Amino acid sequence: IHETVHRVGTHTVHHDEGLRELVNKALEGTEASYLHLDPGSRFKYSEGRVSSPQQTDLLYSQLQSLDLGVCKQSGCVSEWWFCSRWKTGQRLVNMLSVGLPTVVWGDAQGHLDV
Repeated sequence: IHETVHRVGTHTVHHDEGLRELVNKALEGTEASYLHLDPGSRFKYSEGRVSSPQQTDLLYSQLQSLDLGVCKQSGCVSEWWFCSRWKTGQRLVNMLSVGLPTVVWGDAQGHLDV
């Protein structure tokens, strides 16, 4: 089965310009584009936190707009190991829950718990 990838993206409140540049460079010459899904924008009323079944449904709907997901630790400077292990694992499980093929960044630890 061959499917064309149109939208490659991340789902995080952190705007990782380095990741954006790297993904855009990898996508040069293709029809695909990078998309940053920011739960801080979608869920302003809860400061980007997804904690209810209704929010999870909205999150899954948003993730289904992607063709390929990217999980990377971004933005956490105070508790890097905790964020890398917990946040990337949470992002990976959410992406896999909707059947989204996902690339896990090399220094992320979240896949160890999946």
